[in-house]
Amino acid sequence: MKHKPIDKHPLSLVFEHLDKDTVLIEKLAEIRKDNSYDFNMLFTFEIGEEYRKSELSPFLRFVPISMVEGGYSDDYESQFFEFYFSLEIFTEMISEGYSIAQYIVDKYKNDLNCICYAQDLQFDETHKLYNTFLRFKIIVEKGEF
Repeated sequence: MKHKPIDKHPLSLVFEHLDKDTVLIEKLAEIRKDNSYDFNMLFTFEIGEEYRKSELSPFLRFVPISMVEGGYSDDYESQFFEFYFSLEIFTEMISEGYSIAQYIVDKYKNDLNCICYAQDLQFDETHKLYNTFLRFKIIVEKGEF
């Protein structure tokens, strides 16, 4: 198994990986009714109130769950972290969320050796949108973060 060395927080790694993905950004823009903003509508933690509009969907939110030291080393001095995070995809239609989720799951698996260990579909009352809720695990080498 190949692990990716990093020199910043793993949340930055997984966020930037999608933020720079032109295929995903085009896919989001095709679905979105209002493309007047000059950023990709990817957020960490909180989504600003001015962006919580159905015409701006789809938008994505990354939230870290936990980061633990890898416990599988023979000498108990693991060189890896297991980083768990969630990614929420807010859409007006269930099928849009599913399509975007499948693309992201495949992309993370192929590019970062990251696994999606859970997928849930919810209706978010705050945003009045469907929320495809994904949970991921990635193993990264320890770095300066």
